[in-house]
Amino acid sequence: MAEPRHNKGFWSKGFTLAEVLITLGIIGVVAALTIPTLVKSYRKKITETRVRLAYSQFVQAIQMSQVYNGPISSWNFPQPETTEKSREFFNTYFKPYIKAEECKENTQEACGKSVGSFNYQYTLSNSSSLAFQPGINGIAIMIDINGPEGPNVTGIDAFYFSARKDYDYKFMPAGWTPTVTKEDILAGTYVYNNEPCMCQDVDTNSEIFDFQQTRCCALLLYLDNFKITEDYPISYYK
Repeated sequence: MAEPRHNKGFWSKGFTLAEVLITLGIIGVVAALTIPTLVKSYRKKITETRVRLAYSQFVQAIQMSQVYNGPISSWNFPQPETTEKSREFFNTYFKPYIKAEECKENTQEACGKSVGSFNYQYTLSNSSSLAFQPGINGIAIMIDINGPEGPNVTGIDAFYFSARKDYDYKFMPAGWTPTVTKEDILAGTYVYNNEPCMCQDVDTNSEIFDFQQTRCCALLLYLDNFKITEDYPISYYK
């Protein structure tokens, strides 16, 4: 039987070293251009999802707790404020209605960003953590979307919320009022409760002005329907 005939010129032709190097170079350039964009898009999506989820969980927990424990205005807010009283308050009014476990070490290194001196910290089911501090004016909460992982900077992975007595304990991002606007916050001149409440870019290596500059970042997200939009001022998400 005669051997099959092949077009040797077609079958034997391969890539030269130069062609391979050029192809790899093109792939490298495309990767360098697209990977940072994909990483930032992923960061945004994780932050948006976890902040929205934490907010929703607390709104629902408060609603359910009021069914069994009466109006929030009648709850036994701790005086004086202590870490143990914060723990007792959370376990009474929130623990039965939200999936949260105590972070036993109760430190920023072990549990994530802290909201204050007398808070007690918890971990949520999605690796987020929260620092919880009740007091005479209501409840202050810090949501840290990635726990102790870092950078533990407000406006990036940590966000303030509160349920304040002067607004009927409505659970909202810190600094909320019925009339606040996005423009108020971006202008950097918004004042709430006699304190600056803004969302400005921060140096992630220094938290000296962290609270003042980023206290209203959760509120800015809320006003944008929990979306990190193009004008969100934190460069970490640019």
